Amino acid sequence: MIIDTIDRLSLYRNLVASVSSLDGLRYSYAADMDGFDVDERMCTLFIPQDGSASVATGWREADASNDVTGVVRIGEGRFALFLPGERFVVRCDGRCRRYALE
Repeated sequence: MIIDTIDRLSLYRNLVASVSSLDGLRYSYAADMDGFDVDERMCTLFIPQDGSASVATGWREADASNDVTGVVRIGEGRFALFLPGERFVVRCDGRCRRYALE
């Protein structure tokens, strides 16, 4: 999980080329999640549009565990980027854009 400010998003283009410009990229509005999600192929980017979001990632010693190991609150002007294969949970207070990036 990478947390930073929107003005620094392009600094991560070596990890994910498509973060250089989000103009024209398709996104959806994130729904509250009841459990962890993971995308094995693509990065997942969350940007609060209004309000804020709680984002969490989890590392598990046992696959059956649902423990969250870290939660961060992000607001407007910030983002959370999850790399392929990284488990995440997001809860939004307001609208939060979700991008799937190659």
